[in-house]
Amino acid sequence: MRKSLKRVVALSMTMMLLVASFTGCGSDGDSNSDADKKSGSAKEFEKVDTKTNVDVVDLGGYEFTVAANLQYYDDPSDVDMIVSEEVWQRRREEVEQEYNCKIKVIDVPEDLNSKILAGEKVADLVQLDLTQMYNAIGAGYLRPLDSIEGLDMSDSLWDYTSVYTKLATYKDRPYGLSYAVPYEVRGGIVYNKTLLKKLGIKDNIAQLVKDGKWTFDKFLELCKKATVDSNGDGIPETYGVMSQSGDKYCTDFINANDGRLAVEDKDGKIVENFSDQKVVNGLTYATDLANTYNVAYIPEAWRQKDTFLAGGYSQQDWVNEFVNGKAAFYMCETWVMNQLIKPAADNIEYGFAPMPKGPDAEDYSCDGHYMLGFAVTVNNTDLDKAVVIINALAKRPAGYEDDTWIDAAIENEFFQDGDKDSVEIYKMLYENSNYDYIYGIGDLNALYNNALMPAALWNQGSPSSVLASMKGTMQQYLDTVYNKK
Repeated sequence: MRKSLKRVVALSMTMMLLVASFTGCGSDGDSNSDADKKSGSAKEFEKVDTKTNVDVVDLGGYEFTVAANLQYYDDPSDVDMIVSEEVWQRRREEVEQEYNCKIKVIDVPEDLNSKILAGEKVADLVQLDLTQMYNAIGAGYLRPLDSIEGLDMSDSLWDYTSVYTKLATYKDRPYGLSYAVPYEVRGGIVYNKTLLKKLGIKDNIAQLVKDGKWTFDKFLELCKKATVDSNGDGIPETYGVMSQSGDKYCTDFINANDGRLAVEDKDGKIVENFSDQKVVNGLTYATDLANTYNVAYIPEAWRQKDTFLAGGYSQQDWVNEFVNGKAAFYMCETWVMNQLIKPAADNIEYGFAPMPKGPDAEDYSCDGHYMLGFAVTVNNTDLDKAVVIINALAKRPAGYEDDTWIDAAIENEFFQDGDKDSVEIYKMLYENSNYDYIYGIGDLNALYNNALMPAALWNQGSPSSVLASMKGTMQQYLDTVYNKK
């Protein structure tokens, strides 16, 4: 089983890893002093002159450690790897030979924060998604990459994965890097071409996307056509849209309307943004799909808070519903597409699209807060050796040096044969990936359960009223993560 199937487990560990303590820590190079640890202060890291060190050196058997829960393996011999995993493993083997080193992969420890606070390096690189990344930045656990001599994130070595580093840049300082080739896109909409044809819907969705006409209005039009109650019992046999989770259903429409639940204000402070009309309009649209137009498939168990929170729907359950024609459109993360939908889609043709563009948005959008990358902890005292390997791993292995193979790899991994349109949309969404500061606070259940889902799923208030009820409830958490003095 691929490690990426541990997504739910890995995400549930986020709180244990990083939220248990927001105490700051940090150092200029060596481990923190006892006084620093007790005071919870975080020292500033000075920027260094950028100079990428790519010269081959003998590292004398140095053991370079990668802490990762997903997509990286110490022993990949029994793993059915995806292309990006295979590319990294090949480069890993080359680097071990060229630099006389050992690259070891370990799990991210459950007590990561405690280990860092105790002065441990943990690993030369620690895998974090952007949600965890910002939580760790706020806690003072990570070293900005521009403070590491010999590491230049503007070097062409990092061009292909530069979007992740851009999204992991805070207050003009980069904290994250990625080795994913092909790169990682977090989500969008999968659509059942076979069902659309069966229902007589002839719109070319890929062309609508290219023409900039894939909008909230057009999506509603198609969802209405796809919602069919053929026997008149009041329960449609097919719906317009379904989502892999209730929170994603809400936040993806907000994001698609260019809404952000927390933003940076004119003074550089991260603040709540619940009253922004882009946010209200995005949530209103999601609410109307489910309750006014009844074109969203919302299981009865999802219509009440108690039964919703009780769970009962696995990712495989949702995928089975989708491939069996329950809805024309399925909002999901791309790992669901390549690991669950593609293997189950023998009898349907499917495609991939971005979330439709909201009326307040200028372009298509992709919520990237679960994009995975790596960071360097503040306690890493082996930077002179580590930076050599960090740079070396960014080079492509033999046979993969250029980009000519990448489109074919994306098509093979995620889509059906010949689906070039979906490949182009996938690449476009990578460039359009973004991060909402709200995710850095970690536990968002209060926001989901008291505002977003009550409006969209449980009919417990208008979007504007439930969002207004959240005013002031998240700011203390945002201050703790982002606005420390």
